[in-house]
Amino acid sequence: MMREDRQSNVKPANLPTLILGTSILLLGHLFFNSTSSFRADSEVTSDSLRGTAKCTINTLLAGGISSIASFGFKDRLTGVRADGRIKLIATCNGLLAGVVAVSAGCLNYDVLGALVVGFVAALLYSIFCLILNKARIDDTLEVFPIHGICGAWGSIAVGLFHKNDGLFYGAGFSKLGIQLFGTVVIAALACAYGLIYFRLTQELSRRSGLEDIILRPEYQNYLERPSYRQKSTRLRNVTAEEGSDSQRRGTEAFTQRIYPIRAADKRDTR
Repeated sequence: MMREDRQSNVKPANLPTLILGTSILLLGHLFFNSTSSFRADSEVTSDSLRGTAKCTINTLLAGGISSIASFGFKDRLTGVRADGRIKLIATCNGLLAGVVAVSAGCLNYDVLGALVVGFVAALLYSIFCLILNKARIDDTLEVFPIHGICGAWGSIAVGLFHKNDGLFYGAGFSKLGIQLFGTVVIAALACAYGLIYFRLTQELSRRSGLEDIILRPEYQNYLERPSYRQKSTRLRNVTAEEGSDSQRRGTEAFTQRIYPIRAADKRDTR
């Protein structure tokens, strides 16, 4: 459980899988960005090939600088004690944060623009990881900071670093205003669709009686396995040491229903 006076870290259970997943996502973004300079109804030209090379380089530059920056200061910003596994999470997720942020304008950034977009993405990713921890919001995979915040930053950054229409290149606020408006509209639609989805799933869960399904005898037999009983014991022990009275009562009621405990087991765990 997460305590009020310290941050919570979830260490990855399988480091090779973490690296493999990051590599697959990076490869997908490279293919996606590098082919964005082509048109389905046109032939391959030297300009489109140069655009492909530019998209690839900018994607790698932004991802690289974001990964290095996240490795360097994420633990300092979030205030957690980071070991090798936590550092690896920051490195991999920082890489994805930079790649996500640069995708919107990778064809229209110069080298400096791509580096700045990637570095700011690492900063935003680290800050919003801290905010989620402080707000006690469970986002174990850090999806919202990476795809939500850094994706929004990447859309806004087009209005700032576009080599022809960007604010920092002397083109005024026109492009930036368009990007800001689009970002707000997309965020509003995502929130609306999310609320509808969660409301529907909540209603369907209530009507389908999922709790009754879990408590059926066949599931009870499955949950009687030693691994589940050990989890139940650890959960009760942690709550007894760190939780409040209401948390202890709630956890005890939950574990007694979901993880059945015989009287002999209760005597052993006291």
